[in-house]
Amino acid sequence: MTTNIRRIELDQLSLSQYRPDGLPVPDTGLLELVTRNGIECMPMITARSLTAGHYEVVTGVLTCRVAQILAIQSLEIQLVDLDEQDVIELVKQDFNHADHQDALKNPVQTGWYIRRQSDNLGLKPTEVGRKLGINRRDTSLCVRLTRLDDQVQEWVKDGQLAVALARRLVTLTQKQQRILATKAVQQKWTVRQLEQQLKSLKQSSAGEKCNLSGSDNKSDLGVVLPGEHYQRIKDEEKCLSEQLSTEIEVHHADKGDGFILIHYHGLDEYTGIAERLRQQPQLINKMDEFHI
Repeated sequence: MTTNIRRIELDQLSLSQYRPDGLPVPDTGLLELVTRNGIECMPMITARSLTAGHYEVVTGVLTCRVAQILAIQSLEIQLVDLDEQDVIELVKQDFNHADHQDALKNPVQTGWYIRRQSDNLGLKPTEVGRKLGINRRDTSLCVRLTRLDDQVQEWVKDGQLAVALARRLVTLTQKQQRILATKAVQQKWTVRQLEQQLKSLKQSSAGEKCNLSGSDNKSDLGVVLPGEHYQRIKDEEKCLSEQLSTEIEVHHADKGDGFILIHYHGLDEYTGIAERLRQQPQLINKMDEFHI
């Protein structure tokens, strides 16, 4: 199966011929949430090409219905190349799951729903996401958001903190997440304003500009480091976290040794991290060569 992401007009979509009669009816809470945060907080529609410029909805009919009600003119879809039997199976699954609105109201709730279903059914998160009509990319995002500080998750759930902001906080410590999220909510930051604060944090030798570190240039093992070395450790943590899509901690001891801690949540995520390390041996070399 091949896929690609494409932005199309809503009127280019039509329901699948294999879908049973009846459309899901989104509740008021879901509509209000999408109004605040945009259609991007809903699972992406999966569709296949019918004729030039027209597409058949395979999964994500609830998203399609919400877009219709809110008069959203265009949106991104995941265009897939599927055989007929796969289409029939996916349309059936989407029909069975389209009314699970409590699980789909926002990405944090979706992430926890996917994790619970993954544990209960013994499926990979991506397999659960597929059954809900959520693509691999969005499934990964939803699960990553469950690593946020509890209070930050609540702000995302009730719409006070946009997903576009929350996703940029995942690689920070929970203390940093809460401090920045609090400011973002109180001061109604845009994505650009948050990115400026994150840039200031990165450029500061001890995080003093954002008042986030509270560590006086101490490593996680309590060793006082020169400013440039402290910042290098933080830069390495952020770089490795982004490359492995998980939280990384570098712990430095007074004799120059230490260890690198890789966080993961569940066997499926561990398998994914291990696979990325095998595919990118330069990351392992980078860890081996790390020194200050």
